[in-house]
Amino acid sequence: MTTFEDAITTANVLIGNQNYKEAINSFKEAVIKTEIPEQKIDIYNAIGRLYLTSNDTNNDALESFKKSISIHNSLPNEKQKLLQINKATILNNLGVLTVKNDPKTAMKFHKEALELFENYANENKTINIEAHIANTHYSYADAAYGKGDYFMAKKQFKEAINSYEKLDNNEISEPFIANAHYNLGNIYLDEDNVHDARNNYLKALKKFRELTKTYPEAYRSLVAATFNNLAVTAKTMYKYSDAITYYENALTEYEILINEDKETFTPYYAATLNSIGIIYSEQHEVKNEYDSLGLTGFSGFGTLSTDNSIGNIEDKKNIDKLRKEKALEYYLKAINVYGELTLNEPELYSHYLATTNHNIGVLYDTMNEYKKAEESFEKALIIRRELANQHPKEFNLDVCVTLFNIVTMYQNLLEQTVNIDFKEASLKILDEIEKRMSIYTDDKQAIIESMRSDLIYFKDYFNTINNEYLDVFDAIVKENAVIEKINETSIPVEKLNMQKHVINLYYMLAQKYPNNPRLKEVLLNAYIKYSWFALRSNNTGIAEKAIITGYKIDKESLYLKSNEAVLQLLKNDKEKFNLIYNEIKDKENEDKISFKEVIQTDLKVLERDGVLKNIAELI
Repeated sequence: MTTFEDAITTANVLIGNQNYKEAINSFKEAVIKTEIPEQKIDIYNAIGRLYLTSNDTNNDALESFKKSISIHNSLPNEKQKLLQINKATILNNLGVLTVKNDPKTAMKFHKEALELFENYANENKTINIEAHIANTHYSYADAAYGKGDYFMAKKQFKEAINSYEKLDNNEISEPFIANAHYNLGNIYLDEDNVHDARNNYLKALKKFRELTKTYPEAYRSLVAATFNNLAVTAKTMYKYSDAITYYENALTEYEILINEDKETFTPYYAATLNSIGIIYSEQHEVKNEYDSLGLTGFSGFGTLSTDNSIGNIEDKKNIDKLRKEKALEYYLKAINVYGELTLNEPELYSHYLATTNHNIGVLYDTMNEYKKAEESFEKALIIRRELANQHPKEFNLDVCVTLFNIVTMYQNLLEQTVNIDFKEASLKILDEIEKRMSIYTDDKQAIIESMRSDLIYFKDYFNTINNEYLDVFDAIVKENAVIEKINETSIPVEKLNMQKHVINLYYMLAQKYPNNPRLKEVLLNAYIKYSWFALRSNNTGIAEKAIITGYKIDKESLYLKSNEAVLQLLKNDKEKFNLIYNEIKDKENEDKISFKEVIQTDLKVLERDGVLKNIAELI
């Protein structure tokens, strides 16, 4: 007959031989042979640890630890107090086992364990259990983070750091301190507190890089991940050069990691290439604020890390061109890597390949290379449509995003080229978008609501577009070019002559489209400007004709009346001037400025031009 001692001895031998399954059976036999609660507690703890060691189901380990706790709780208070360290350790084990599926319960386990450890420490000052307390704070924080209780997670991670810093053994404490700072960075980033996120990531980075010297296999990936997260914080803070630097250093780490484990780290390498491309393509300014921990020695600063104070427009254009070229360089590298990954595992990586092609399309669009943009968008669409056919709910929106970018590009091209063909192409695309979005009828997500709004806008826009609309739009574009030239000269007669071209342009269109409201509006404004330039040129005849013609469009135009009032002064008819002036002086323009002020300003301009003298006596 097997005794308790025999079963324990057999179990220990089996453990030594790594025969964990049979060792568990021997322990189970031993637990039946004893009535001593403390022994049962130890055996159930041993069984639980063996289940974990043998990678058995967490449920078996969980049940063993629960039985151990149940026996603990049945003991008299005095015995429970003697075994509180043991109980706290088991509670921590229970927390670790339940955190994935039930973080709320895990938090309760760790909280109870922490209270037991702290009570014991207060009552036994000579015994140092700071390591237990530190580990419990860390596990408690991890459970709170999993539950989404950021307040408690931050509190416990900070307490864990304080406890670990009290330990003498840096080899044990440093990895936990580094990870705690890293997790605090993640929490602060989730809360959009990028300054605190950055500070914690920098502290984590310093420790991870130090640990990598001794344990490169264990910590290099964390160095790379921290560089990536620092790049995100830098981008959010508009420190684009810092962001590029962090991403480039992440690339360096991933290149080393790929040599060790290509399958695991190549996707991260590709994602980082894509992220750098995004930074360069979206970058509008770079603030010259370098990193505070001596990271300026890393690559990424220099040619493109210039601020937005450059006075020369050509220099700004050249820098913008360089940024776009760099963006394209990194996107194309990402395409190559994702292309290779997609060949081997299309179900995992084709989505990312499509996204990078989409990003290149957007970039080419901003570079006015529309044919290349269209080709890249089409590459993205081929993949995204195929994915949407298999999983419509998940990928239809991606298809719509690319289609909307094409529609926006076609709108731009239509207005540049006045080519009506872009209307039909766009309406066809909008029909596809509408069909794909029909499966989200009851979905109120912000992105879907935004797409619905865009769909309404573009359908209205392209359905309204016709040859008449395009002719008027083209005339407005041409007027804008003339306005630029008008603004370049200070000579009123030159302004008048150039404005006459605008008048002729709109007048001919008005004969063709006499009822077009937009055309009437711009033609009226053209006559207002024309009459004003005539007044500044002291050409009262042209001014009077322009005002009379303008009244045929809008006889109540306050600006025409303002110009007419000034005309009467030039014609020395003060009575008519006062009549018009008193009618409109208290009325306001769209900027809430009274026409009394408008006329006074106009008279000062005419005095400066030498057309009028002593204007103070005129009003």
